[in-house]
Amino acid sequence: MLNSLWCSKQCRDITQNWKSMVKTNELCLKCTQETTYFGKYFCGEDCEEWVNENGPCIFKLSKQGNKFKDISNQFMSSWKHENKVMPEIHTIYKIFPEKQIISRYNNYRDTIESLRRLDGKPFPKGDGRVMTKGNEQRRFHGTRM
Repeated sequence: MLNSLWCSKQCRDITQNWKSMVKTNELCLKCTQETTYFGKYFCGEDCEEWVNENGPCIFKLSKQGNKFKDISNQFMSSWKHENKVMPEIHTIYKIFPEKQIISRYNNYRDTIESLRRLDGKPFPKGDGRVMTKGNEQRRFHGTRM
């Protein structure tokens, strides 16, 4: 299993109390009742499937959540306008598009990856980061690498 503590679901399932090992303090974006695992957006398959089937959906991220902190930290650290005041971040939304838009995007990303083979290669500027499949990156208006 990619990005997992276990090599397979079978190995995971024989680990007693495995769920307590991967729980986060983040609440599910859909039901807001249960916590998520490994920083995922949803508590389980039911909530994730509902959002995937009913997109587009938009959710406000909690200011106390790790996703909010990660995105706001990246925004602040990439601000390059010395003569402009960095705006305060009030709200961050997570948008889940319709399935056909996600499918079209994934096909495009996979095409780029098949042509350029970027996944795992170091960024040209160094800095220790590696590229992702299709060179997928988070960007903000008014910032640069």
